[in-house]
Amino acid sequence: MKRLLPFLMAFLLLTVLGSAAFWQHYQRFLQSPMQLEETGLVIDVKPGANIRSVASWLQQQGVTRMDWRWRLLGRMHKDTIKTGEYQLLPGMTPPALLDLLASGKVINYRFTIVEGWSLKQLLGALRADPVLLQTIDEVPDPDQLEGLPAGNMEGWFLPETYVFVRGDSDLKILRRAYNDMQASLQTVWAGRDTGLPYETPYELLIMASIIEKETAIESERGDIAGVFVRRLLKRWRLETDPTVIYGLGNEFD
Repeated sequence: MKRLLPFLMAFLLLTVLGSAAFWQHYQRFLQSPMQLEETGLVIDVKPGANIRSVASWLQQQGVTRMDWRWRLLGRMHKDTIKTGEYQLLPGMTPPALLDLLASGKVINYRFTIVEGWSLKQLLGALRADPVLLQTIDEVPDPDQLEGLPAGNMEGWFLPETYVFVRGDSDLKILRRAYNDMQASLQTVWAGRDTGLPYETPYELLIMASIIEKETAIESERGDIAGVFVRRLLKRWRLETDPTVIYGLGNEFD
């Protein structure tokens, strides 16, 4: 036993030293930034992805090396990563990456509905967006427009900037814009002057659109609205250019 004791002590010492070196190496891995370029990197985490598959993809991009350190980090990092598109920034460490993927703070995109757009222009802009999932044909089928007003949809989409993520569809944007317009129009309708010659909220919306096309100068719109109101009360024709231009459609020069 006395002869074995020095060997046991040496083995124990080597084990302790090896464990310390192992732990120090792992700690340096945790604290060292990944090899990201100044522009960063976008990663799209698909359903079913895990830490190992993410690290393997990053290795293919030359950002890190998939080895035992990532596997150990995966065992110690209990949070579940969430699917979506993430922006990786220079200086990001492996633990910071996993915290980001667990947070669900995915990349946001924006789509703006411009004031004065016709329905045709709106649908064209949706088709041209490189990120939105395209589900609506150039000539939409009614079955593709579930959740939207049947028949004439002109003007029913609130001009606003809408935030979305990759995977959201063109129809989702339209539904949000339609619901927002419904809510906004009902608020305005409830507070309107009861003496105005409009029988429905949609008639009010149409007149607002005509006035908007008449002038881009905010201060002039009240006067123009007054002229149209007086003409309607007297049952005169509006005789306004935007209605003729809209009616001509593509034939307008």
